[in-house]
Amino acid sequence: MRGHEAYGKETTSNLGHDMVMRSPHEVMGHGRHAGMSMDSAAVNDMRNRFLVAAVLSVPILLWSPIGRQVLHFGVPAPFGLRDDVFQLILSLPVIAYSGAFFFEGAVGALRARTLDMMVLVSTAIVAGWTYSVVITLRGGGDVFYEATTVLIAFVLLGHWLEARARGGANDAVRALLNLSPPQAIVIRDGAQIEVPTSEVQVGDLLLIKPGAKIPVDAVVEEGTSEVDESVVTGESLPVPKTTGAELIGGSINKNGTLRARATKVGSDTALAQIVKQLCRFHHVTSVSWPASHAGTSVNKVISRVWTEQNVPGRRPGGQWRSSS
Repeated sequence: MRGHEAYGKETTSNLGHDMVMRSPHEVMGHGRHAGMSMDSAAVNDMRNRFLVAAVLSVPILLWSPIGRQVLHFGVPAPFGLRDDVFQLILSLPVIAYSGAFFFEGAVGALRARTLDMMVLVSTAIVAGWTYSVVITLRGGGDVFYEATTVLIAFVLLGHWLEARARGGANDAVRALLNLSPPQAIVIRDGAQIEVPTSEVQVGDLLLIKPGAKIPVDAVVEEGTSEVDESVVTGESLPVPKTTGAELIGGSINKNGTLRARATKVGSDTALAQIVKQLCRFHHVTSVSWPASHAGTSVNKVISRVWTEQNVPGRRPGGQWRSSS
């Protein structure tokens, strides 16, 4: 684990990296994109660290000067311990387990000769907690155990919510990638050959059976059918297709057999372009909303990208071309 990068930045950079560094066929050739989703184990680990810090911060706060003087908490520390000694004991799991997230991130940043938020938070934790330990060992005084543990809890809460939101958005992108079927039927020399979608080339003649997903963008050369394009365009009703009609990769052929000529493959397909725009949007946006909102934002971006690519006269960014 390497701090915040391990849970946030690395995830979004992987999205852009997969689309930029990998070949078009690797990106859109099949539906196995396990690396696209946020690791649920990492999110759960973040949650557990937050819960430990939050639960132990409550008694630490109650037996702190704030609890005594502001909240008027009068219960003595158990086992006859001084308040600061009791706080020290409760703070140990928070520092050792929950705080380790920040310490490891800070070590990684310092090795890379950079100063980031992990270094800042770690410095505050170490300074406050170390000072408090020294004061406790010297017989007691003003300590700041509650400040360090509450700081850890609140910052971990933010990281946990961010990790969940990123994971939800990444799963939406992976779902788009999975729309492309892993196999396609190509007609070559009059024979039907099933090949990986990654091997489909522009100009190949595709056989698309009823109920099958359309592997790449294509133009119908023979046959009539209805195609469900709702996953891409949002159109709820099947769209009639006949000779000369354009097919969108990832949409579903409903009831007729079609022969279509591949026009765009790999990263040139409409579906791949949408995914690229989503990756760019997700990479440059600071995700700070709940995961349930991430899907809504993804849907808005899909609609915007589709409009920009298919409405005549539309410029990227929402402007309209002049008719002159």
